[in-house]
Amino acid sequence: MQAIGDKISSRDGHSAVLTQNETIIIHGGGTAINSFIQSEPVLATLDTTVNPMRWIIPNNSSTSNTP
Repeated sequence: MQAIGDKISSRDGHSAVLTQNETIIIHGGGTAINSFIQSEPVLATLDTTVNPMRWIIPNNSSTSNTP
């Protein structure tokens, strides 16, 4: 299975939810190598209704949640 679109780093320790319109929303997490390093972007969505699936970084999503 492959996905196209925006580049999303691998991660662990994140939250994910499947919406009613079959989009997966992921938030947070650390890199797969070191969970203390924040994955980028913080927020991303995966459109599972298209083939291949497509990663999208929302326009209002910052790449970091630090102040």
